[in-house]
Formats: sequence, structure tokens, C-alpha cells
Amino acid sequence: MKIFRSSLLIIMFLLLFGLSGCSKSDFDSNVTFHAPQTQDKRVIIEHLKTPVTTIDPAYVQNESEIMIAKLIFQGLVQENSEGEVVPCLAKEWTVSPDGLTYVFYLHKGVYFHNGKEIKAGDFKFSWERVLRINAPYAYLFANIQGADEVLAGKETLASGITALNDYTLKVTLKRPQKNFINLLTHPAGAVLDRYELVEQGVNFAKPGNMSQPAYIPSGSGPFLLIEWIDGRNLTLGRNPLYFHEKPSIWRVEFTLAEKVEDALLDFLAGKVLVLQDVTSHDLDRSIIEPDQISLLEKPLQKFRYVGINAKIKPFDNKFVRDAVMYGLNDKEILYASRGESGEVLTGYVTDYWYRQSVQEKIYYTYNKEAAVNMLVQAGYPGGEKLPEIPFYCGDTDEDRIVGEKIVENLAAIGLQVKVYPLPQKDLRRVVKNGEAAFYTGVFTAKSSELEDFFREQVDSKWQKTISNPDWDVLLDKAGQQDQTMRLNLYRQLEKEILGDSRIRYLYSYKSAAVVSDRLDSFQLGPGNNVYFEGVRFKEDIPD
Repeated sequence: MKIFRSSLLIIMFLLLFGLSGCSKSDFDSNVTFHAPQTQDKRVIIEHLKTPVTTIDPAYVQNESEIMIAKLIFQGLVQENSEGEVVPCLAKEWTVSPDGLTYVFYLHKGVYFHNGKEIKAGDFKFSWERVLRINAPYAYLFANIQGADEVLAGKETLASGITALNDYTLKVTLKRPQKNFINLLTHPAGAVLDRYELVEQGVNFAKPGNMSQPAYIPSGSGPFLLIEWIDGRNLTLGRNPLYFHEKPSIWRVEFTLAEKVEDALLDFLAGKVLVLQDVTSHDLDRSIIEPDQISLLEKPLQKFRYVGINAKIKPFDNKFVRDAVMYGLNDKEILYASRGESGEVLTGYVTDYWYRQSVQEKIYYTYNKEAAVNMLVQAGYPGGEKLPEIPFYCGDTDEDRIVGEKIVENLAAIGLQVKVYPLPQKDLRRVVKNGEAAFYTGVFTAKSSELEDFFREQVDSKWQKTISNPDWDVLLDKAGQQDQTMRLNLYRQLEKEILGDSRIRYLYSYKSAAVVSDRLDSFQLGPGNNVYFEGVRFKEDIPD
């Protein structure tokens, strides 16, 4: 347990010196928070709405998990608050004229949280690990030479990933991939300490409980994990070894179990300084008056969709799929689940994602008459003789409301639907394995590239719900093009997917964060992630 002990030593150092002057009474839950004390002024408490079940970069899925993983772990490159790709642990890189070979030059003197210096071999291990365990995001590295053999279990090392020396990483691709650098902003591109990961085993990046503390995974990001009690709280501390400008914030404490209405009251009392994804419905359910808070609103790279597996009856009948797509009242579903905190998607998600003008209207909008007619053409007028349809969704309040509205919408055209809520990891599993006939999901930006969505939902190499060799070829071809041509191919891919009634977009997300006026330089990224490394308290800013 040497590495675990070294992590604890760093945490003890942080607590003893970074938080000097704090005593037990300073953190007494019975203390009424009025004017903040000096000892507390560099501690941010944030309420998280979405659950956190893992912070393993290879498995994170929702916006809370992605944000925390990016604060702890880092890769060769990263996205800034404007969505631009900038260097991170790689100070620079070169690309061969044929576009097949990338050479990354790492910063020297950059350390994991446990004090071990980061070397090129650590990146090789981390990426190969994603391939070896066939993680959900293994597609990120599938175009690297030797990746197929690792994925198949024939090899443990990918021949196309080479540490030329301690600070130089060479990557050789099978075919040119113009968006390769952009995809590396994904959490799964982060570097991990190989020895620590092996030692922690199945406990790596998993929560602890009141009797068994969480193991501390070492990244290289601006913050390190201090404590994580499953379903209650997760605390990050400032990384004293951070190689960029060190954060002004000493600690970030995330509350995980509190209701939004209660968190809003804590905000007014000064206990909570940040709440994310506060919808108009959240405000309606609280006793807070609108003039008591100010909202930071921003459109996000995040959207909700429904998917259909055409291999499972009755959805092997195209007219039944059409009936469902016409029968979904997206405006009603959005208003019921999020109020005004989103927008119905009227065009291709490609245009929404890359902030392009709408090129073409999507195939399906709510049309009850057309839905009824599709069932007639399918041979099931009014839904007669059709069995009950299982509908899979997540287990959040929003998922539940979406499921209820979809049941209502489709009952109006004669379809009987039953909702099966699942934890996010189980929902992802049944969709990936082709077990769900009808489902809804939420896609949140993990990198700057929309390719992540198409790989997860359409590419037949990575899931069994949708299988079309022509779409696989089109997606592979898109990655080889510059952005203008790539977006055109994405639109062509979407046109065919939507036209076959396999996916329908419901709405995009608009974040509304409640932020204390004591904070300065508060920025939200495209995936609703807060850049806490740049946040400061206004009282710390010199006049």
C-alpha cells in the first residue's frame, strides 16, 4: 500500500498547511452561516444534481462525473472554456505529412498527485488499458496500429503507441484521422499511474462509505480527491504539485444527496455557493423569489434523444417506428421535464453541436394524425394486436418525467408502453448489448467532437442496437476529412439514421447555474463543467 500511503501524506500536507487555522468548530454543521469566516473563504460548496457513481476516466458518463474527472485527471490536450483545444501535458506535437504519425513532447517535471513524475510510458499504459478492458470509449484509440489485436485479447500492448523516451510519445495510426487531437480531450485520454491503478484494483476511482474510505486515485489535474462518501459528498483539494498556475480555491465540496429546493435555501444562507442545472421547474417548486438569485445561463453541448432497435419486434416494421417518431410531442416532453431550460431541436444535431446555421429540418415533428396513419399502414390500426412495449430510461427525476410523457403521447395513438428505469451504467449496457427495443438517453460533451455520439450509438463495432455497414463506412470516412467535409458527412449520416426512424432528437439543454456574487471568473464549459482552477473569491482580488 505504498502508493496509497503516499497519497495520504499529500492529503495530510494539504490539510495541515493549505487549511491552517481550521478547527473542528469551523466545520460544525450546527453553525449558522452568516458572514463567511476567514478560514472558510477559499472553500466552495456546490450542489450536484446528477449522481456520481465513478470518476474513472474510462467510464464517466454524466456531466457531474465528467467534470470531476477532468478536475482530477488530465491528458495531452484539453478544452478551454470556449471549447478550443489547447496543449496540456503535451507542450507541443508534430504530425507527419501522411497524417499517420503523431509525436507528442511532454512537459518535464509534471507529477501525479502522489509525487511520481509523469512519463510517456504512463500514457502508453493508460491508453492500452482502455483497449484491454474494452471500455465504453475504446473507440478513441481503435485507429491506432495494434489496437485491434489488443481489443481481441491477442496482445496486451499496442504496437502503434511507443514511448521513445521518458518525455516523447509516438502514436501511429492505421489511417489518417483529422480529428484525432480533438478526440484526445475526452476524459479517457487522461494519464493514470499504472502501479497505483493495479494496486487499487476494483476499488480504483470508486466511492467509499462511512466505514470504508475511498481509495485515492492520483491524477495530475488542479485538484485531488480528499474524500468521497457514496451518495453523500465528494471533496476535492487544491493540488500543491500542479504544474500550471495553482488554483486560488483551497477546497471544493460537492453535496450529492440534497434536494434542489433545499440547496437553494442553503444558497441563501451562504452554505452553498454554486448550484448547476437549475431549471425553471426547480425554481417554481422552491420558495425562492426570482429577485433573490441571479442565473448564469448558457447553451450546452448536451441533448436528449430516443432510440429504436429495429431488430426487435414490433420495430422491425418501419411503419411502427414511424408511428412512434410522429407520436412524440417533443415540446410537451421538454416543458414537462425541464420547463424553459432547453430547446426543441429542429435541425441536425451536427449543426447544433458545431453552432452552424440549420441546414435542413429534421424528418419528424409531432403529428398525431400521421402517427395514427402509420399504425394503419403497419397493419396495427389503433395499436390493435400489438404487445406492450418496454421503454428504458435512466433513474433521475427528469428521466422519470420524460418516460411518463412518452407513455401518455403513445397511449394517445393506441400504443401501450411500460417504463423501465435503470441506473445509467445499466442503461448503457442494455443499449450497447442490443437488449433495449425502445429507450431514451442523454448525450453530454466529453470531447469537442460529435463523433463520440455516433461511435457510441451508431457504429456497429461498439454497440449492437444499430447495425448498418454503410453507416460505419461513412463514419470512418468522416474522421479522415477536414471539418467542413466532416460535418457534411455527419449530416448525410444523420439524414439516413433519422430517415430510417432509428433515432429522434427531443431537445437540447440550456444550463442555468446559481452562483454566489462572492465568486469571480466563474466559467462554464460546453459540457456544463465548471473551470474551478480559474475561480477566485472577489475579496482575494487586489484593488
